[in-house]
Amino acid sequence: MTQENENLQNETMNEETMENLNLENNEIATLRDQLARAQADYQNLKMRGERDRADMVHFLTEKLLSPLLTQIDNLDRAVKIKDGVTDDAFVDGVRAVQSGLQKYLENQGVKAFDSVGQEVDPDKHEVLSQAPGKEGIIVTEFEKGYMLGDRVLRHAKVIVGSGE
Repeated sequence: MTQENENLQNETMNEETMENLNLENNEIATLRDQLARAQADYQNLKMRGERDRADMVHFLTEKLLSPLLTQIDNLDRAVKIKDGVTDDAFVDGVRAVQSGLQKYLENQGVKAFDSVGQEVDPDKHEVLSQAPGKEGIIVTEFEKGYMLGDRVLRHAKVIVGSGE
């Protein structure tokens, strides 16, 4: 009988061991799943932080540079009025200021885009009115549009052809 008791005891121990092993394996699987989720959450948080930082830089740059665009427009108008005038120190000074501001904006990643002859893009253009011309094509540009990197800094103010 002792042999039988020993066999029963060994079987009971094997069943308990297997049961404990299964519980441990389940716990390991749960912990691995939690670790994978925590790593994914961390990566998402890191990417969101980088995106938020880039958005903040763009926002601040936009706030700093936007007022300069109006001043550049004014300088462009002044230079256009005196187009062809040479050997005038004042006009040369205005042209130098205009050129310097344009170079500064380019160094900051700001670029003007051409609109005349292009199809209207609501993401880039603000249509003020219509005039005779090919429908949907920009006829005149009142105010230049500017891009800051791949985003619109200022929409171009344009007149579009009415198809007449």
